[in-house]
Amino acid sequence: KQDNNRLEQLVKIENGGNVSEVVELVHENQRILRQMRENIRQVVLQDVVKLVLQSDIDRNGVIDRKEADILARRLTISL
Repeated sequence: KQDNNRLEQLVKIENGGNVSEVVELVHENQRILRQMRENIRQVVLQDVVKLVLQSDIDRNGVIDRKEADILARRLTISL
């Protein structure tokens, strides 16, 4: 209860709003950050798949030793 009162006072002083609005904004921010992390994960996954496919020079679906070296270099460069 005391923490809630201090939070209310801080919100009113700093933002001129109420705690409910700030809490909702925090939740919205968390949702946005989760979506951003998911978007980044998908972009990274697409980039890795692209590099693997580009490194399969003979297009046989198997990465041999030479192609693995090429893939390793491409991954290092992309970092």
